Amino acid sequence: MAAKEMQERSLKIALGCAMALLLTLAAFRLHFNLSSATSLHLFLVAAIALRWGFIEASVVSLLSVACLDYFFTTPLFAFYMTDTHDWVALGTFEAAALLVSTLSNRATRHGRESELHQAQLQKLYDLSQQILLLDREATVEQRISDLLRSSLHVEGVALWNAYNLHMCRSGACDLSDEDVRSTFYTEKNSDDRETGVAMRVLRSGTRPIGSLVLCGHSLDFATVNAASSLTACSRLQESSDDDSYFELGPVGNGHTLRHREEARLPDRSARHASQ
Repeated sequence: MAAKEMQERSLKIALGCAMALLLTLAAFRLHFNLSSATSLHLFLVAAIALRWGFIEASVVSLLSVACLDYFFTTPLFAFYMTDTHDWVALGTFEAAALLVSTLSNRATRHGRESELHQAQLQKLYDLSQQILLLDREATVEQRISDLLRSSLHVEGVALWNAYNLHMCRSGACDLSDEDVRSTFYTEKNSDDRETGVAMRVLRSGTRPIGSLVLCGHSLDFATVNAASSLTACSRLQESSDDDSYFELGPVGNGHTLRHREEARLPDRSARHASQ
């Protein structure tokens, strides 16, 4: 991918330099002065910056300065200037070209980030709408996993429900079941931008109720956190009628979940007695 991008950038630079040379030749043949030729080259650099980016525009601006010096300043056909006004003119041109390139590159980057953010918000909205339409009479973990993968456009999803110790997968995710469960046990979120793997603890308030792993994604942290919250809420709606809850306890080198049903039996008996 990097080699392809470098090749494309080199091609754009070569094309931009060719346009600068043709523009210089046309201006020289039409007997333009330095001011007119500088305006044309500044327009070219600005167009390249808006279309291709800062690096391409910067390289073309340096070539433009050399062309303007060689063809439009005294002495002609020499990379040397005797008039200080020409130094000021070309220096101002290069500074303006770099400034325009920087501003246009920044505006383009912000525009792309805004479009990406809007697209991710739309994904979250679609995901929430589909989760609301799920049939709560049946187990929904697998359908939630499939919805996460299709709505967020990730390569794989692994979802572990701590209430029933059920693991669901959708798509391709190389992490083992133990790795997915370890996110719940350690109660630590993690993100690996290089591999595109995000691990999140699903919580009911402050209490962990499961874990979620997204593999092969390009989402930002906020989108991943929002997706995990939606997943936790969908599981809570189904599990809220379950009176049992869990606590972590050490067993050997690992951890286990223990039902605390018996701890709530007195409360339940008191409620029945009052009724």
